[in-house]
Amino acid sequence: MLNETPSAFSKAIMSLKVAALAIVLSTVVIAAEHRLVSPGQTVAAATSQVVAQGDSTQQAASDYFPAQFPAPKGEPSEPAPTF
Repeated sequence: MLNETPSAFSKAIMSLKVAALAIVLSTVVIAAEHRLVSPGQTVAAATSQVVAQGDSTQQAASDYFPAQFPAPKGEPSEPAPTF
């Protein structure tokens, strides 16, 4: 078996293939995100509408992750040493 190093031309072709694959994948992701949000609506507007549908303050407070835990008690600990 011969051990050949790839030529500059084959490296360029491989780079173009990788770039094309990245473009196709990013286009698919953007299309999927666009499909999840109806036209003319931003993600923030969609989120605010979902929160407004339920009990606005009660629902928003219960959806917020840290609100599910009690408030911390006592003094905060000393910060970790830095380099």
